[in-house]
Amino acid sequence: MRIMFIALTALLCSMTVHAQKKFHLGLKAGLNFSSFKMGHYTPYLSSVRDDGGFYAGLFGEFRLTDGFSLQPEAYYIESRAQPGGVLNEEVRHLNIPILAKWNIGGLSLFAGPQVSYLLKARHGIYANSGDFNTTYFDVTDSSYKKLMLSGVAGIEYTFRFGLGFDVRYQLGFNNIAKPDGVTVLTMESDNSVKINTIQAGLHFRFGKRHKKSK
Repeated sequence: MRIMFIALTALLCSMTVHAQKKFHLGLKAGLNFSSFKMGHYTPYLSSVRDDGGFYAGLFGEFRLTDGFSLQPEAYYIESRAQPGGVLNEEVRHLNIPILAKWNIGGLSLFAGPQVSYLLKARHGIYANSGDFNTTYFDVTDSSYKKLMLSGVAGIEYTFRFGLGFDVRYQLGFNNIAKPDGVTVLTMESDNSVKINTIQAGLHFRFGKRHKKSK
């Protein structure tokens, strides 16, 4: 009985160690540059670029083979636009992508679907021309839909000690504007708004980088 208990304990410890080698948790943060794509509107609002936002969150990597892994992520991201020069549109999401990764040493290519949940949306108006003071109005429920669907693709490199960097592109699939919204980007009932984003940032993966099996 004692031998069986010792053998079972050793087996569980071995499985735990093996699982730890196959799974890594990590943190990530960086900058994003978004483009609010309009279905139709006045020419100067057909594509509104922002001044840059930021993102931060965590991820987990499940190594399935030496060259392939799955990486679910969850992170906060903020996108801002300035249509017309005196207005400010700010949208905050919780992004949840599930990425397929092809790994060659520290270099990885990845792609996959992403679901984004709307946390908050604000519409701002500058108090005076050239003034940095802005009055914001909450438009979370009136102007934007709760879910956004996107496709993600990019490239990353991770050093052996865990620090790395990545660049990715997010392509918005669905219209996120509610009919008859109250902001300049959503007020047209038959208009559409999609967000495309370029992200660049750093990450830290806990644990040593996976070594290729011999």
